[in-house]
Amino acid sequence: MFKFYCYLKDRTPHVPLSLEEKKIALGEIDLPTAKLAEFMQCQDAHQQSLKDAFARQQEKAAVSDMFLMQSYSSHHRI
Repeated sequence: MFKFYCYLKDRTPHVPLSLEEKKIALGEIDLPTAKLAEFMQCQDAHQQSLKDAFARQQEKAAVSDMFLMQSYSSHHRI
């Protein structure tokens, strides 16, 4: 159930829960193994997209730092 909670927590807020998701959350029906696997794939894809976004941000920051150091050293030669 913790994995299901994480799936619900990380989902897009403007997307409403399906009837099945509501029943699972309320404990009215059990979480089928196949459905759990589907939720985990969605969560893994979401986490990977976040990792990719941070990696791109880090690459941009590294390029910006290199550009800054090059421009600073070319303008301030002793």
